[in-house]
Amino acid sequence: MLERIDKRPLHPCPPVRATGPSGASLWYISRNADVRKVLSCPFASSDPSKPGFPEPEDLDSRTPFLIELDAPRHADLRRLVLPEFGTRSVNAIAPRIEASAQRLVAAMRASGPTASLRDDYARPLASLAICHLLEVPELEGPWLTEIATTLADDSLDADAQGAAFVAVSAYMEGVVDDRITRPGSDLFSRLAKGALAEGSISRAELVALAILLLMAGHDTNAKMIELGVGTLLDHPRAVAWIVSTPEAAFAAVDELVRLHSIADDDGFRVATGDIEVGGVRIKAGDGIVPLVRHANHDPAVFEDPHLFDLDRNTNAHLGFGFGPHLCLGRPLARLTQATAYRILFSEVPGLCQASKRGEPLTVSGW
Repeated sequence: MLERIDKRPLHPCPPVRATGPSGASLWYISRNADVRKVLSCPFASSDPSKPGFPEPEDLDSRTPFLIELDAPRHADLRRLVLPEFGTRSVNAIAPRIEASAQRLVAAMRASGPTASLRDDYARPLASLAICHLLEVPELEGPWLTEIATTLADDSLDADAQGAAFVAVSAYMEGVVDDRITRPGSDLFSRLAKGALAEGSISRAELVALAILLLMAGHDTNAKMIELGVGTLLDHPRAVAWIVSTPEAAFAAVDELVRLHSIADDDGFRVATGDIEVGGVRIKAGDGIVPLVRHANHDPAVFEDPHLFDLDRNTNAHLGFGFGPHLCLGRPLARLTQATAYRILFSEVPGLCQASKRGEPLTVSGW
């Protein structure tokens, strides 16, 4: 099923050298094979405190997040949380995510044509999905969504984002303390009773891990749902297939993630040793910027990459990352987005975009 989508052509090319704001060397990597090599290379560090990192950050004032760690510590901490984010655990909460989607659609139906796809569906569904998985009270969802949105909004000043980070840090400190004193069956309780008690993870690391797991998926998942619905509205044949065939919804997720690649700037690296990539030598200390959006439109991998094609036999996109830092939340994100599309288009026969460019999508045609 091929449908043309209005995307500006991208042109992956051999590595390009540039000079960063600090004067250090940067390499822009855009071909699919080259990006894969960088993201899986043990000499490409994710630590933003290392000299030469494209967007450096001083980590002395806080505990690093999982995505900022290199091996072996990254692998150790990731291994602790993999069971909860695996396909089996995610599939176990599929009925709850579907019920949440149906409940949100019913609420939009009751609100009438002014209901907002972003505020009344995409954001709350993304929030509820992670709350279901991590057994966080649903009532906390709206507040967590606002915090996640603030932290992801680069247009806000440092004070606003700093206040949001302080607030969510205090919240997660409380969650961890509660699980230590009153453990349940959730991930944080398991870590508090096991890894924390055994000393294989510190309290500060557990809090940082909790912040990342609760915050990371909110904004990207919500934005992808809204963007995906907006794209699918222009492709009624694809929508009909998604509604009638469950597997098509997951194919749509992967194709939409490939097309839009909204997490394009999440893979910054710095070389800790010389790396041969695409016929050039990246020297130790050079920053690396993998251009995932370009890699996902590489014609050497994707035939007619500008086309929206749900029939791609192998959609080896990099929208969820690659290598050791492959997104932990990938199974949850795919299930949440697939459910969002299938339920919305099944339950609401008529949808339209807001009449003015830039307005939130609205629901009509009840």
